[in-house]
Amino acid sequence: MDIKLPDSLLRQYLDTPATPREVADCLSLCGPTVDRLHQTKTDSVYDIEIITNRVDSASALGVAREAAAILPQFGFTARLKNDPYIQPDQFPPGRRVAAGDIPSRWKHDSPPVQVQILDHSLVSRFVCISLSVSPPTPSPQETQGWLTDSGIRPLNSIVDISNELTLRYGQPVHIFDLDKISGQKMILRASKRGEKLTTLDGVTNTLKGGDIVIEDGAGRLIDLCGIMGGQLSEVSDHTTHVLLFVMTYAAAPIRRSSLYLQKRTLAAQLFEKQLDERLVLPTLIHGIKLFQDRCSGSVSSSLIDIYPAPEDPTTVHLPLSLLEKVAGVNIPVHKIDSILTPLGFKVHSSSDSLKITVPTFRRFDISMPEDIIEEITRVYGYFRLPSVLPTSSLPSTSTSPLLNDEVNIKHLLTSLQFTEVYNHSLVSSQLVALSGHKTTDLISLSNPLSEEYQYLRASLIPSLLQSLSVNLGKSEPPLQLFELANIYLPAEKLPQEISTTAVVSLGVDYLHFKGLLDVFFERLHLHPTFSPAGPHHTFTATSLKVSVSGQVVGYLGQIKPETCLKLSINQPVLAMEVNSALLSTLLPRNLTFKPIPLSTPPVRDITISSKKPVSDLLDQLNSFDPAIYEVVYLYSHQDKHTFRIQLYRPSGIAKKEIDSLLAQIASKIN
Repeated sequence: MDIKLPDSLLRQYLDTPATPREVADCLSLCGPTVDRLHQTKTDSVYDIEIITNRVDSASALGVAREAAAILPQFGFTARLKNDPYIQPDQFPPGRRVAAGDIPSRWKHDSPPVQVQILDHSLVSRFVCISLSVSPPTPSPQETQGWLTDSGIRPLNSIVDISNELTLRYGQPVHIFDLDKISGQKMILRASKRGEKLTTLDGVTNTLKGGDIVIEDGAGRLIDLCGIMGGQLSEVSDHTTHVLLFVMTYAAAPIRRSSLYLQKRTLAAQLFEKQLDERLVLPTLIHGIKLFQDRCSGSVSSSLIDIYPAPEDPTTVHLPLSLLEKVAGVNIPVHKIDSILTPLGFKVHSSSDSLKITVPTFRRFDISMPEDIIEEITRVYGYFRLPSVLPTSSLPSTSTSPLLNDEVNIKHLLTSLQFTEVYNHSLVSSQLVALSGHKTTDLISLSNPLSEEYQYLRASLIPSLLQSLSVNLGKSEPPLQLFELANIYLPAEKLPQEISTTAVVSLGVDYLHFKGLLDVFFERLHLHPTFSPAGPHHTFTATSLKVSVSGQVVGYLGQIKPETCLKLSINQPVLAMEVNSALLSTLLPRNLTFKPIPLSTPPVRDITISSKKPVSDLLDQLNSFDPAIYEVVYLYSHQDKHTFRIQLYRPSGIAKKEIDSLLAQIASKIN
């Protein structure tokens, strides 16, 4: 997320002589990146990029804390002041703020409202108090300038307090008109599907359920929690009693609601990144002071502080040897302390290690020694680390043969007049039905973008048929398409990804299609066998099983006519789908060169009577004798099959030897 921060607001928490430009340059080198520093009529404004896991720095306080640690690394004095976690003007030095620290002059016997939280997993801390205030007036010019420079429109002295506190601390604050809360009762719960709530922008929102909302005593929804307040509790020009409440909500429901409702408010962007519960009460205390100063405010109730499970700070042990090993440089302990202490860490050193207490506002991104090392080295300055190339050689890696084989298969199919297409790996239930698979047998997404992209496909053919249907009438037949991509099959843990090649042809007869595939396998130097496949979910009953070296690699046949009709294809479609990954393992890697004959080899036609498949006869002829250079199948009539044979020996071959070889073929191959 990006924030705009006026320099004068930053200086409320940062004491340094550094200029805005120097602050921006140092921060960008070691902390949050300042994308732009620009000047307004009265102030300098930083445009700062805040990374997702560092929501603690998305405020004037957070940036000041970073600057207090970083600026001294560049020779500038800097210190953090007005730390809300420690209130030296109100509490004993070094004491952490707690609910019991509310001054006695702010304490009352009666609570502001009756608060009921139905699901404590939705809110980890909820603090509120009521105040009597004068009607709203324009805010001080300084406050209006801060809000304007930060991209927020100033409204009035009451509403502007909540926005100012958010800019100061990165902790969203809500203010309700107390007199508008029916029955002085607030029920915080998850919304029900179909409930409606009108927010401050005048939009009536229909909720999907599971949103965090507040209901008053009359059963009305008065707040879309963590995102935007409701119109029913809106502060008006006549407001004289306000409810000031600060809280931390569960991150996931806030993000979900803000996305589907398209309300990406600053509050939503902060809450969805998990805020620190210990900042809630100091923020509320500062809010009370602002109401006293600007709205003649006086506390009119006791404090409600619902905090069922306080988080204690965590500790991380860092061996100094690990720091030196990872950073590549020896950083003195006193230097480490000067880096981590301004960032809110507590450092306890021993002879060989550090025990570091992590502040609660960093507990979500600091959990192990490497996280601490990253903090130390980034503030120390990555540019200060020695630029030394690794002394060890990089390990050699080998490319998977499958990648090269896939490229070769694509070039080969393209040379056979097939056109490559690319389809999405996610398909709809309608396409799944075309493949004959059940949706329960496939891998489905739990949060698909649409119903068209819900299942990972287990076959390429349905997508190819869809591509074929789309291109009908746009070009003259034949239409021949192919795709080489992964299919996805369920497995115990991760899906099984299998490289697969599929081809479809429309407008060619079976013999022509089979001839193309014969050339395809021949150029791959493979000798497949074809056998009846039996019933198949995609092909007709005449489909064939394709095997290489005894392993089934795919299927070949005509697509079922009823499947084609569902896609408005009224002509026969022939297809083949093979396992490219398995084919790759079966490809011969060491090929034997066969020299071109120096003279024209003699040619003989021979007819063989046999009931064997022609493919088996071709295999037998090719391996019968080294003198057989090439065998071409010509035609068949009943059980008689005619072949053309070229014969060649480098030393020459006599007519008598040819006749003897043909006689042996006639007698042994049948």
